[in-house]
Amino acid sequence: MSSTVDVDIARIMIRRGLLPADRFIVCNGFKPAGSSYAANILQLRALRHKTLPVIEDLSELPPLVKSELHFGVGLRLKTYGRHPSIEAMDNANSRFGLDLDSLWKAADYIAAAPNLDLTLFHAMVGSQILSEEDFIERLTPGIEIYARMRQRAPTLRIFDFGGGMPAPMTLDFDFDYHLFVRLLLTKLSDVCGRYNVPVPDVMGEFGRYTTSEHGAHLFKIITAKENGSKLPWYIIDGSIMSSFPDSWALQEHFIVLPLNHLDKPFQQVQLGGITCDSDDVYPPKTSHSPLYLPVETDDLHIGFFSIGAYQEMLGGVGGSKHCVVPEAYELLIDRDENGRYQFQILPGQSKTDVLENLGYQLTP
Repeated sequence: MSSTVDVDIARIMIRRGLLPADRFIVCNGFKPAGSSYAANILQLRALRHKTLPVIEDLSELPPLVKSELHFGVGLRLKTYGRHPSIEAMDNANSRFGLDLDSLWKAADYIAAAPNLDLTLFHAMVGSQILSEEDFIERLTPGIEIYARMRQRAPTLRIFDFGGGMPAPMTLDFDFDYHLFVRLLLTKLSDVCGRYNVPVPDVMGEFGRYTTSEHGAHLFKIITAKENGSKLPWYIIDGSIMSSFPDSWALQEHFIVLPLNHLDKPFQQVQLGGITCDSDDVYPPKTSHSPLYLPVETDDLHIGFFSIGAYQEMLGGVGGSKHCVVPEAYELLIDRDENGRYQFQILPGQSKTDVLENLGYQLTP
């Protein structure tokens, strides 16, 4: 979790029996003294023993000590990207984590506190890292520091790595997860052996990897325009930049596939949304990846896949969209205890919903 609302969600999950008592609740994010997030974590700890705050700043420790509640805590190392040495990590341009001096001060503070145990070491080294060897190279300085810290803190037993675990965002995606795991465990074993400390339990935080396949957006092609362009324009019945803000803001790619007319010839095309914005296009303007869809556009439907959980939240749920395009319907697919599929349709926004969001009171 990373915010006070996450704590409320965890509390709801506990009440509903969805969060068993043997599961860790790892509290990432900024939790300064006096914040609602810090106070909510203390309340959650009174309810659940395995509540584990991960420290981002030295100022986050005093409230935990003053609470007199027993906490296992984690320390997050300031590291992002690839570094030639441990000392070079202090130059990382990252708002997250503790520099080396603060890291060791925090470890000493925890060792002196009667109610705190240093349990977890967190190294977050990037996002969507596509090379197994590059991933390990980025993690190696953090593994070295973990081993040194384990020599001083016998309670330290979890090495928490990530983000960085990639998810398929294109059809030519190629990442060997089994190789990565072997390389990581080998590196941990080698380094811990050198420092004569036990190998850790390994925990990973995989946001995009975990959620990427949990969502898709389906659109209908409402018209095709040649318009004197190098490639024909296929116009969808929605907005690309509102549905997938990362495509517009970060030039991110997603998997786009036709849902019908698969037996027809294909051609290279470009997609346009129905908003008035020139950036409401796909592939992103800087992209060199071609997009091929069927030549037949009559009743053509397409899908954007691997959109995960982030895109919907960035686009806003139930809010006002760009060019006041109403939010689409949602189809939720689940399985019951007998393995049968269950379907639920959640209505999208009506024109009235959009107008009321903007403060217009409609007369009857």
